[in-house]
Amino acid sequence: MNSQARHARVSISILAAMTLASLPLISACKEKISPTDIHHAQQYVMAACILDRYPGQPISKEAEGWAGGVLENSSFSMEQYQKLADIGKNKAKANINKDGQAINIQTCFLLATSTDTKNLLLKVLRHQAGQP
Repeated sequence: MNSQARHARVSISILAAMTLASLPLISACKEKISPTDIHHAQQYVMAACILDRYPGQPISKEAEGWAGGVLENSSFSMEQYQKLADIGKNKAKANINKDGQAINIQTCFLLATSTDTKNLLLKVLRHQAGQP
């Protein structure tokens, strides 16, 4: 084998080794947020919204159990859970029917499922994954 061919082979081997060594880092940076993570985040936001709007009422006890289930079945950081709870408490717009009665469940549902909220949730979830 001539020296040019050997040099090319060594260069390709080094390049391949460098590429393989960087793959875990590349995949960690490009880690996508799963639909399940988004679904859990939406559920947590809705439960937090209900807890905020119905303090001390039976439905808040149910929402508390729901939020606990999300905690058990997801793996967000405590900081993320707090940010999700803040979204549920602070971002919902009040809906009042024509009789002046607050429509809180619908408000919480609309908040948790809106495109704007999904974008906020993605920001919260990406923050933990080290994404911009």
